[in-house]
Amino acid sequence: MKAIVIDQPCEATDLEVRELPDLQPAPGMLTIDVAYVGVGYVDVMLRRGEFGSLVPMPVVPGLEVSGYVRAIGEGTEGFYVGQQVVSMTLMDLGGYATVAHVRPELTVPLDQLGGELDMASAAAAGRQSHDGIYDNPKRHTHAGR
Repeated sequence: MKAIVIDQPCEATDLEVRELPDLQPAPGMLTIDVAYVGVGYVDVMLRRGEFGSLVPMPVVPGLEVSGYVRAIGEGTEGFYVGQQVVSMTLMDLGGYATVAHVRPELTVPLDQLGGELDMASAAAAGRQSHDGIYDNPKRHTHAGR
């Protein structure tokens, strides 16, 4: 797989694509073939090293991704290989790659919402909207929502 790896604080012009080993899903996880990644200010802060030891380097940035389910980890249900999804990687990061690990509880199957893959930058809103539509308390992050 290919990924942008940040070894040390740098300028955007210093970012390079590297070849890395393909990811395999851990139990309870998914891997997706990334089609789109959201690029936000958090990624700029990561590149600049502004998170210090909270996010140790080297790191593959990218919090919001969309793509196709590549593989399904043991015990993961509700998804199928090839399914279009949008997801948040949160502190796992890793979205600036051709393959990313994602958590099922932070992943929305787009065939349930009628969405398109270019929704990567709307991943957080998509997750909240999905939970609001389907009232899925397992996935709510705050009590009372």
